[in-house]
Amino acid sequence: MHIRKLITSIFLIVAILALSTLAGFWLWNTRNMPQEKEPEKLVTKVRVITAEKQPFTIYIDSNGRVEPVRKAQIAAELTGVVKSVTENLAVGEVIKKGTIIATIDDADYRTALANAKSAQASASSSIADAQLMLIQEKAMAEKNLREWKRLGKGKPSELVARIPQILSAEARVEAAKASREQAKESIKKAERDVEKTSIIAPYDIKVGQKFIEIGNFVTVGSPLLEGHSAGVLQVRLPVTLNDFSLIKEKSKPIQLITSMSGSTLHWKANFIRSEGTVDQSTLTLPIIAEIQPNMDQPNFQLPPVGLFIDAKIEAEHRESVMLLPRDAVQLADKVHIVDSEQKLRIRPVQVIYTNPDYAIVEGVEAGELIVISPLETPVDGMYVEIATENEQEEQGEMKEGAKPQG
Repeated sequence: MHIRKLITSIFLIVAILALSTLAGFWLWNTRNMPQEKEPEKLVTKVRVITAEKQPFTIYIDSNGRVEPVRKAQIAAELTGVVKSVTENLAVGEVIKKGTIIATIDDADYRTALANAKSAQASASSSIADAQLMLIQEKAMAEKNLREWKRLGKGKPSELVARIPQILSAEARVEAAKASREQAKESIKKAERDVEKTSIIAPYDIKVGQKFIEIGNFVTVGSPLLEGHSAGVLQVRLPVTLNDFSLIKEKSKPIQLITSMSGSTLHWKANFIRSEGTVDQSTLTLPIIAEIQPNMDQPNFQLPPVGLFIDAKIEAEHRESVMLLPRDAVQLADKVHIVDSEQKLRIRPVQVIYTNPDYAIVEGVEAGELIVISPLETPVDGMYVEIATENEQEEQGEMKEGAKPQG
């Protein structure tokens, strides 16, 4: 009886343990397991544009200082007292071509002219006298030779033939002719001197400085005025060698712009020439352009000499180029492209031309999405999200607002 109770107890213990094990196993298998979450992808939003080819005219920006075509320094060519001065001889006034700027007392020079003419007349008279004497000597020689031949006393001497007298008469004729030629040259010089007593403007001159007044005594080389040619101005515009190679049609006008008193002034200029020598300090090739008057600006038909002025030179026109905003081209000439899987691709391109706003590139296909927003640490293959139209506008406004105000 005792053994039977013991077996029953052992059976119950084993049953309880088995049931507990089964219950524990069931609870383990039916426990609530936390769901695994995929790690969130860090996606950068970017602004993009669609690449497309379009026509584009390349303009080269430059600037330079307005200069006169000619600088004038009028000086006296004679010595004397200034007798008169034109009323336009004042700083800022324009003296027209052919105007008598000033006159120098010409009394002494007219006296010299009269003396030269008198010397010419005297020389002409001396020529006539010498020629008459030569004729007479030759006649006497012929008479002597006839007498000598009639007497038949052999070969006549030089004295009988009057050869010394004839040579002397011929020398007098040549000397008189030389005196007359010298008198003619003296007359020409005296006439030039008389003309030089009137200082005449060789072209339209805008006066910068004046140095004479009536009554001043001047000598040869004394400055009378300094100035520059009026009505014709030029500007020297430095361009890079690469930009110069893009200028295909030199006949197209150059646009000149400046601001003055809150107004924008415009002129056109014609390409004249290049200086042909590279400036070693800037590695640029200066070109010279002649400025045309703008009749629509009465106060500034031409810009003032010395004004620093901006220029826009129309260079090459291309009908179909890949034109991108300048911000789309990164350092080392690379662009960021969003592919069909929304991944960023960093691609090197060849930059043909750039200016502060645009770049012409090769290596981008039409229809590709080009990133135009800045990326701090771009990685090739990283996921990106294209900003919506409203987000792109907001980012664009934020970027504009961040620009320094000029």
